[in-house]
Amino acid sequence: MQVPQPVGKALSQNQLWLVFLLALSVHVLPLVLADFLYLDDIWRSMLAGKVNGQADSWAAQGRVLVDWLYAALGGVAAAPDLFPLPLLLSVVVVSKAFASLTASYFERPRLADVLVVLPLWFNPFFLQNLSYQYDGPAMGLALAVCVWAITMGVAAFGRWLGGSLLICVALSLYQPAINVFAILCCVEILHQANQRAEFRQLAKRLGLRLGQLAIGCLVYRLTAYRLITVPRTALLPIDGHWPAEMLARLDLVVQDLALLVTPDNAWLALGILVLAAIGLQLVLLQVQATPASLLEKCGLGLLVLLSLPSAFILISGMALLLAQFQHAARLLMGAGAAMVLLAWLARQALIRIHSRLGWVLLLPMLIMLSMSFAYGRVLIAQKELHRAFVYTLANTLETHPELHDADRIYLYDWDSKGAWLPAAAGTFEAMPVLRYNLNIGFWTLTETMPRVGLMNVTSAPKSMVVRAKELDARPLLDTRYFSIHRVDGAILVMMKAPRDPEQPVPW
Repeated sequence: MQVPQPVGKALSQNQLWLVFLLALSVHVLPLVLADFLYLDDIWRSMLAGKVNGQADSWAAQGRVLVDWLYAALGGVAAAPDLFPLPLLLSVVVVSKAFASLTASYFERPRLADVLVVLPLWFNPFFLQNLSYQYDGPAMGLALAVCVWAITMGVAAFGRWLGGSLLICVALSLYQPAINVFAILCCVEILHQANQRAEFRQLAKRLGLRLGQLAIGCLVYRLTAYRLITVPRTALLPIDGHWPAEMLARLDLVVQDLALLVTPDNAWLALGILVLAAIGLQLVLLQVQATPASLLEKCGLGLLVLLSLPSAFILISGMALLLAQFQHAARLLMGAGAAMVLLAWLARQALIRIHSRLGWVLLLPMLIMLSMSFAYGRVLIAQKELHRAFVYTLANTLETHPELHDADRIYLYDWDSKGAWLPAAAGTFEAMPVLRYNLNIGFWTLTETMPRVGLMNVTSAPKSMVVRAKELDARPLLDTRYFSIHRVDGAILVMMKAPRDPEQPVPW
């Protein structure tokens, strides 16, 4: 069966690099302009990554290469605030990796072919990773390393071993990035099958990839993993409840992915899925046309069909097996690789109709780019709200002399399951995934207070809050957003949950 070839000028790897560099730079521009210190960034930027004179090391989380990265960039044994330099350097490196991946997928890559690979970075869930000014660039580098582990190939032992070591590097930067490698292996199965690879050849390649994964994890286990002092690796016990728990976790992943689809873009999501299904059928037709025995064709078809559910499960990957399951947006890097799989399949269907229809994939890319710009505005709105609250609290503590004699001020924040941000209410309604990405349900963190000159503020222990309730005394000050109590000589600031709806009343 003759497959139409896309028209247009073929791009070299350097030209692809420049195209990706431009696209990724535009994508991160809103985050650079927002300049929002996200969670851990607050104290890291203030203390250059040190607490009580000691580095609060990423090595304790099994991510020792992040320590090395900031030591190299800063030239000191600390992590000074260099934003946005690390992010910009990460964009350059990742763009190079993406150019390599595009060249491996397409013999004569055209400009429209870039759209197949872009979801690795444009993945809306990846915006939470990029929200971290310190961790974000390292997560981006982990993504690039996983891509290079794929493009190095497995034809020669040296390349196979190099790919294994790159997997170890990726794990030492950010462990969930390994899901990207695994899903790209699924894309590789589809690509090889579409090239009419023989069953033995494809099975051997898959075995070599699994070997790379095993060796990479083993090297990581013997090196960076040994430095972990924050254990989060306990596995879910395998018992009678295990199957039901796994299904419940996969259902949570589906709910997270469903945040990407709204009534306004459902037609596009459905269209991409239909095109991907047609593309899958075209790959199976290529398998059928392979000069092989019926048994080998069945084996090839089975590998192709299994690649799709495997990619879905690998979106969360190893996290599904952990005793403490987390499905935060930053852990869904695999969703970007799954989008690449869908885009690759959809392209097969599109170019079969007309060689220029590969540009249809520009539509979802533009929507994801719009999400990045909208998210940048959300971060600015969140920064304004945090700043207003911190200044109000600092002014209250300063203007009431009866609070000046306290040696220590304790903060106790309200417990929320989601962000309260009236300035972004409309955006959250239009793009629900952005609320999930923001994931901020507090007024402020104690680490923020030194920025306004309050050096004696710390988090309140639960026992102090219980003690305040036992005393049942009238607060010294009671405002709309917090109340101030005196508990055994100390000052306790208890934050209040917002009592107003997020949606403003009609004007």
